[in-house]
Amino acid sequence: MNDELALVPRPLTWPERLFLRLLRWMELKTFGFKHPFSEELVRSSGFVGALNFGKAVGKAMGGLEKRYGLLVSNLIMGFAGLWNGCRYCGVGHLYAANLLHFKATGRLYPIAESDVPWLQELSYDESMVRVRGMLADEEFDEHLRIIERLYGLRGGAEAQNEEDRLLQLALASWAWLNECSAPITFDMQVQDVPAILEKTERGRILERYRAARDARSRKVAARATSLD
Repeated sequence: MNDELALVPRPLTWPERLFLRLLRWMELKTFGFKHPFSEELVRSSGFVGALNFGKAVGKAMGGLEKRYGLLVSNLIMGFAGLWNGCRYCGVGHLYAANLLHFKATGRLYPIAESDVPWLQELSYDESMVRVRGMLADEEFDEHLRIIERLYGLRGGAEAQNEEDRLLQLALASWAWLNECSAPITFDMQVQDVPAILEKTERGRILERYRAARDARSRKVAARATSLD
């Protein structure tokens, strides 16, 4: 009986309920969907903690977008989530990066959102070996440099400059977020995770991207079948 009671989440206080309503309204207005972990974030952090979290994440996202732009910012957030074991953040932000790359170039990014689950099954070092291979083209040298530095800082490297401190802030913010998001979304299927990108940015590119990605998957499958 006591074990059953322990599984019942505590009711939110009225300030927490108010904050959650505001948070969900902002999510719907910005993204067109609600994040599945928002209530747990508010419950576990409390009203003041949730406010502080919002400020920290806002500062991190604002700093990333100012320095790197939306595409690389989503790569950073995606890999932070991936290494933290959060399926939702890993897939959602890499999905967003893929859409932005496709919108800008008409080409598919080397790391698909569907690669996140199997990258999470590898050790951290093994996942970086795969990432280096996927981003081996010199077009992605800068992306790989940033991901390498993010990985080094996550492993305990000391910050050397302002860029490092910004990446550390992103890692700290997503570690906080993923304490709530990872347990709730760890087993989500890739197709159930939306691109974490403003709905105005997703626009009509989503349908074209999906058609191109599906065509690539069919081509790869056909090639594998021919080799059997």
